[in-house]
Amino acid sequence: MIDFRIYRVGFAPAVAAVVVLLFALTAPPDPLPTTVTPAEFDGQAATRLAHQVVDMAPDRTPGSEGDSRVGDFVAQRFAQVDGGEVSEQNFTGQLDGNDVDMRNVILTLPGNSARTVVVMAPRDSAGGPGAASSAAATGMLLQLVNQLRTQSHNKTLVFVSTDGSSAGAAGASEFAQNYSQRDEIDAVIDLWQPGYANPRPSFVLESSAGPQSPPAQLARTAERVLSDQTPHRQGAEGVLGALADLAVPSGLGETAVLIQSGLESVGLSSAGERPLPASQDQVANLSPQTVTDFGRTALLLTAAIDASPEPLDHGPSTYVPMAGNLVPGWTLALLALTLLVPAALAAGDGILKGFRAGSHPGWALAWAGSRAVPLLAGLFFFYLLALVGLVARPTFPFDPNLYGVGPGQVIVMLLCAGIIGGA
Repeated sequence: MIDFRIYRVGFAPAVAAVVVLLFALTAPPDPLPTTVTPAEFDGQAATRLAHQVVDMAPDRTPGSEGDSRVGDFVAQRFAQVDGGEVSEQNFTGQLDGNDVDMRNVILTLPGNSARTVVVMAPRDSAGGPGAASSAAATGMLLQLVNQLRTQSHNKTLVFVSTDGSSAGAAGASEFAQNYSQRDEIDAVIDLWQPGYANPRPSFVLESSAGPQSPPAQLARTAERVLSDQTPHRQGAEGVLGALADLAVPSGLGETAVLIQSGLESVGLSSAGERPLPASQDQVANLSPQTVTDFGRTALLLTAAIDASPEPLDHGPSTYVPMAGNLVPGWTLALLALTLLVPAALAAGDGILKGFRAGSHPGWALAWAGSRAVPLLAGLFFFYLLALVGLVARPTFPFDPNLYGVGPGQVIVMLLCAGIIGGA
């Protein structure tokens, strides 16, 4: 018989962990104050640039001739900026299992301070013209350069046209790992498919490809600027969703790689984080009004960060938002561990009582362990299928549109159903 006193004693550490959690609650940092920019963002000009990118190279697969042509176009536009410094990052990425030569094109506008604000936009597209995604992002990036080049700014502004966004965000990863002035970066604003004609959330991208949480102050500032300047609202992520993001980091865009790399980063998207399928990323899906809305948001967000004299407040390195507060991740881990204590003590007490009574608890342990065998076998089988290539195993971030359901996947699902049914 279970001794409930054991349970009561076992729950004592969990009660202490709850108390620690309550005392560790952190109020989220206030968003940065917004500033007024001298000029309104010209969404029509950015849209024309996006059309020009599509007309110039409808096929911009990473490392392709079209991708290189648009890279040259961006570099030429950057070179026309007086006082700007143009540089490139050349690197090799993976696309469909093959090594591909790629490059990031970077424009630096020095400011009064070495502290840096980065605006990043992808230019490649693995599926179709990418009109509402990478073409719109490139047009918006170039238009932001046109407007910010003539405005005073306190911090150094860096504009990055990345390659390989559809190849695991290779360009963003290269920039995060090898940019020489990385330690001076205050924030990165990533323009991710900002021109979709039928906007849908999430509009402010905060997911990571690792266990890191997004920068709290930057995210709140982006959400406030977005709500002030557009009819769109971000909406609050639930506690369960935030816990799921910590348990299974599954960011799909460039922002996810940047946050994972430790940079204060946020993404702006008119169509959520999942890459648009080619059928929804045509010229007909490109909206000048959406480009204007998100371009204005990016412009004012850049201005707000530039005007801030202090580094952004990240909040806890890992956290879960709850009831208007931030719960540090380490307190959740502590609570989870202490909740295992009652079950462990009760199980240990039962085994000791079995030995004292002369019974054979080993048989009971073996029986309980056997119940887990089918699940472990199914997991092992799943990994085996991934090893031989019947199940895709891409690393995050990736484009789900590149992975369809074919005969191999149907066979796998039937085999898994058979294993579960047999168990």
